[in-house]
Parts: sequence; C-alpha cells; structure tokens
Amino acid sequence: MKSRKAKIGVIVLGVVLAIIIVAAVALSVFLRLPHPSYTGTLTMDGLMAAVEVRTDDHGVPHIFAQNEADLFFAQGFITARERMFQMDLTRLAGRGELSTLLGDKTLKKDRFFKTLGFYRASEAEYANLSPEARTCAPSFPNGPPPLPLRASTMTAPSPCGCAPATG
Repeated sequence: MKSRKAKIGVIVLGVVLAIIIVAAVALSVFLRLPHPSYTGTLTMDGLMAAVEVRTDDHGVPHIFAQNEADLFFAQGFITARERMFQMDLTRLAGRGELSTLLGDKTLKKDRFFKTLGFYRASEAEYANLSPEARTCAPSFPNGPPPLPLRASTMTAPSPCGCAPATG
C-alpha cells in the first residue's frame, strides 16, 4: 500500500516539476522576444519635418507633427510597430485573400469577401476623396517599415481561383 502511494507521489511530483519547467522555459522565451522601443530617436525617410511621439504611462502614443502627411505617416509607423500582423491580416481579409496565408480553410470566406467587394469599394471611395485627403491618404500605409516577415511577403498565389488584388 505504501509503495503504491509512493509511486503516485513520485508521478505527481514529476508532472508538477515538468509543468514548472515548461512554464519557466515559455516565460523565458516570451521575455526574450523583441519589444518595441518607446524611447529614443529614429531618423526615417519619408518625413517632411520632425515628428515627436510621446508614449504616456498607459502605453498610449501621442503624435505631434507639423503637417498632416507626417502625422499620418507617424501614425502608420506606430500602428505597425504595435499591430503589423493584424494590419496585414485585415488587409488580406478585405481583399478576400486570407487563403494565401491561411490555406484552404478560408476559401469560403475569401469568396464571400471578394463578392462583397470591399477592395473595389475602397478604390471607388478613394476617387471621391477631397484633394487634401488624397494628399494625406498615402502617408499612413507608407509609415510601416518594409519588414521581411509581413504576411504579404509570405503569401502564395490565391487558391480560390481569383486574381489577387494589386496595390
């Protein structure tokens, strides 16, 4: 009877130790992942004047720019710094091209989004923008740096039989 309880105790202890070791390794890996820098100075091509970004105690960035084009450029950079994968995933979803990244599981959704025509509608809306808005509109997507691991660089030809959107 005692040896059976001892075996169970050793097994439980081994499982608990294994869980602790796995948790410690996972925490170590997570803490070593690159984190964005919230201090310092960056020099970037594409800005017309100096832009200041102050991040408050809650992690909310406040952008101070001398013109709207630089403001939207900085906003695009800051948004990409925090949410590049989400931005790329949303872009692919709006174009009906999720399957290029996620495979056959999203073909039905891609066809649905292509049918809805979000990308075509956004192109039509862009044509209706005021001249001022048209000047600033390209600044936001120009802000994100061209990272090698953006979802758009990992895509394959569209398996849904639809031509990928351009631009």
